[in-house]
Amino acid sequence: MSGDFAVCDPLSRRYLFLPQIPGRPAAQRRGRLEPFLVPTSDEYAETSFKVVCVVECKPGQLVAFVFSSATEQWESLIVDAGVQPSFKFSWSSYACGCFYWKVTGTNNFLVLDPRSMEFSSIDIPSDHGQQDSVIVEAGEGSIGMITLYNSIISAASDLVYTVLEIDEEGNSMWQFKRRVRLPSQYIFSFADAMDRHLLLRGIPWNLHIGSSADELDIGYFSVEFESMQIEKMCNLKHLLYAKLYTGFPPSLCLPSI
Repeated sequence: MSGDFAVCDPLSRRYLFLPQIPGRPAAQRRGRLEPFLVPTSDEYAETSFKVVCVVECKPGQLVAFVFSSATEQWESLIVDAGVQPSFKFSWSSYACGCFYWKVTGTNNFLVLDPRSMEFSSIDIPSDHGQQDSVIVEAGEGSIGMITLYNSIISAASDLVYTVLEIDEEGNSMWQFKRRVRLPSQYIFSFADAMDRHLLLRGIPWNLHIGSSADELDIGYFSVEFESMQIEKMCNLKHLLYAKLYTGFPPSLCLPSI
């Protein structure tokens, strides 16, 4: 990956190159760099945007770089993630103004608030720790978690939806809400989560028992968080790292009178 990033408006077909991240070459050699666009509030959606890049600069230590179109500069924050060097981080999900990474092999999510530039963590139930999970918005400022279970023995996949609730004494607890069976012909993985929708990638189970590449038929499915309604979007013959495109990005159009 090169050191150049651009923010693109696919509707107007305009793009804006960002300045290079300070110290970017040194950080790139040590670990992966994950860039993403921060959703903006309605008040400033047409005039400003932020881009966040998180890199694991050394085992267990992360650096978050945040670019603001208002200042046209990068800010950085170094955090000791407090995990063993062998642990890895999942791709990020976004909910209630924060980004979340599952720390694989643990019962924790790492949380980044790009507004305050602060890292924190949240605990999840132990029976979810070994599974793929993403944090989502559950409404009224609360967060939920969707966990994916793939059973190779029964060739079946399920989604489990839980919500983090606060009791009268201020204690937080994960409450089970729903379990949904996914289409039986696929083994699933998370592709993206945004704007109250989840994108799933389904690869046929028989691909693991000797099917040729010519028979590859990958399904992409959307799941609405609250209702857990599943809708098939398309079939593809090639594996794509697709992302959801919802709403409208920050406007990059030139000022006009």
